[in-house]
Amino acid sequence: MIRFNNKKKKTLLSILVTILIIDVIAAAYLFLNFFETYKLKENCTYFINGIDYPISEGTEVSVSRKSEVLIIKNGNEEIETNSLPIYMDGTDGIVLTRKMLYVYPKDDIMKLNTLNYYTEVSFDKTISVLRIDNGNKKKDANCGFLYDGSNTYIFMNDTVLMYNDKVIELGRFSYLVVNYNETVEFYNTKNNQYIYENFDGDVNVYDTANGYSVNLNNDTCLYKGSEMILFGKISSRKNFLEEK
Repeated sequence: MIRFNNKKKKTLLSILVTILIIDVIAAAYLFLNFFETYKLKENCTYFINGIDYPISEGTEVSVSRKSEVLIIKNGNEEIETNSLPIYMDGTDGIVLTRKMLYVYPKDDIMKLNTLNYYTEVSFDKTISVLRIDNGNKKKDANCGFLYDGSNTYIFMNDTVLMYNDKVIELGRFSYLVVNYNETVEFYNTKNNQYIYENFDGDVNVYDTANGYSVNLNNDTCLYKGSEMILFGKISSRKNFLEEK
């Protein structure tokens, strides 16, 4: 039988503790940097800065747990997304690239839930409803908008944009990015047009069919006479697909 003296026992224990610490650090690193991948189900397009990037069906997109920045691997090119959606070419819909706040009217108030990245939001023209699908769960919705908690909005219905004395009709799933008191940029699905310009005053979007408006310059939503500030951590809100 091999016997160890106290000194050797302490050395062996020290080595085992060191190995355990290294394993824990390595596991934590892998967890934080693990990439969740998703394959696009059809040809898509990513619109940013007035440039449209075509993405083929089957292309893998991935997101790191640590940064939650989604990467599109398009051939030899890697596109790092922000909060802008991926547009599906064959479907009237989008794939989310970031966890977003989902705001919608229900029971005389504006409800706040979330939708995770990789969630597909599409419009079924046959019955005029929105389909929300994360691959595991599906749910129908009627209207609302998405907000990244910073300066990006995606409107899920036809709306009207007003700023600088301009009135612009926006198509469903148009996105807007407002840099406070400076610039507004938007992609309008109604005419496939991208605009980037300075603004003075407020930037407002009106969904007259559903009775709410959003001030994108100060991140407030007005519904039935009540104004709501869009603030708070998105992570603290319940996922819409988990709502009963």
